[in-house]
Amino acid sequence: MTGPYDYAMPTWYAFADAVGFDGSGNKHFFSILNGSGSGKILKVHGLYLVNLQVGAVTGVGARFEVKRIATLSGGSAITAYAADTRNAALPSQVSIATGATIGEGAFLWAFTILNEEIDNANVFPASAIMMGSNLIKRPVDWLQPLVLLEQQGLTLKQITATAVGQAGVLCVFTVE
Repeated sequence: MTGPYDYAMPTWYAFADAVGFDGSGNKHFFSILNGSGSGKILKVHGLYLVNLQVGAVTGVGARFEVKRIATLSGGSAITAYAADTRNAALPSQVSIATGATIGEGAFLWAFTILNEEIDNANVFPASAIMMGSNLIKRPVDWLQPLVLLEQQGLTLKQITATAVGQAGVLCVFTVE
């Protein structure tokens, strides 16, 4: 099902809080995998990167890539929370983590951010826009969300090597 009926589906929010940038780059800030045997289809409706750097730093432009994945292991587990507490529990085969080891798949798209502190007068407007910008490119609701069948996933990967700053990632998804 796609379209207005998606909004009646069990909806989940997963937030990776205060993820630090990695000096070597290639860090998986946020990853979600619908593992084999879940019996479910996940649909990613929203993916948001939130600049959480509040202390003074000398930031840099940082490239991120959104990719499909086939495997996810390790990292720090992230708990997803249901929009409706009556939703059935997520299957144990659904894994969500930050800093995980990933079996990367297809490159989907890239974007850049400035990881400067948000109280900097020049950075605040860009950070405010970024917080409200859905990285899942759905300009209208009748376009399909990003679908994760069993043994499919998604990762948001830091590419630029910088250890400065921290960010959060919010993922909004439904389960069928």
